Amino acid sequence: MITKTWLRTKHVPVLEWPAASPDLFPIENIWRITKRNMAQRRPLNIQQLQDYLRQEWEKISTDTWSCLVPSMSERLVAIIRRKGDATSW
Repeated sequence: MITKTWLRTKHVPVLEWPAASPDLFPIENIWRITKRNMAQRRPLNIQQLQDYLRQEWEKISTDTWSCLVPSMSERLVAIIRRKGDATSW
């Protein structure tokens, strides 16, 4: 609240959206996909964990990667509509 007050008194324009929403960061979607896929793996040691992570990372299609950044405008609209609540992204 102190920061918002200071910004207001200095007439600094700020955007009205949650600063740390995962919906704003495309990499969060990649981590979610990786985490979901890793939940099915059972590594027995650190080396196996690294190998599994690398395999899951490499399985992510180029289509998945390429649609994340262009969808940002849709994400922002969805977040604004939901007033910062979680979206389907």
